[in-house]
Amino acid sequence: MPCIKCGSCCEGLFVPNITEQELFSRDGDPSIEFIQQHWKVIAQEEGEQRASWVHLSKSVIYLECDQFDLDLQVCTAYEERPYICSGYPFYKGLSTKADALPPKCGYRKECDDNG
Repeated sequence: MPCIKCGSCCEGLFVPNITEQELFSRDGDPSIEFIQQHWKVIAQEEGEQRASWVHLSKSVIYLECDQFDLDLQVCTAYEERPYICSGYPFYKGLSTKADALPPKCGYRKECDDNG
C-alpha cells in the first residue's frame, strides 16, 4: 500500500542510533541540506508524546520539521521533500519492520509481508 499521507511519520519524527552531531553532518547524504535547514531537535518528553508508538531501548533523537504543519497534518514541502522523507520507510538505515512504523502508516501491511 502506498503512502496514505497520514502525517504520522512526520509528526513523530525520530532517528535511532545516531548522535545529533552525526545526524547534522552526514557527508554524502543528499538529504543533509534539507535536514540542516528544517529539522530541529526537540525535548525527549515531547518526542515520546508525538511518537508514542516508538518503543526503542536504544538512543533516539526526536525531531520536528518546520515544513510539517502539525494542525493540518501535511508536509508543506511535499513535492520538494528529500529522499529521506519520500523514501520512508525504506530509506537506507531505517527499519522496515511494521512495528517500527506509526499505527496509521499505509506501509505497515507491506512491511508485515516483507519483514
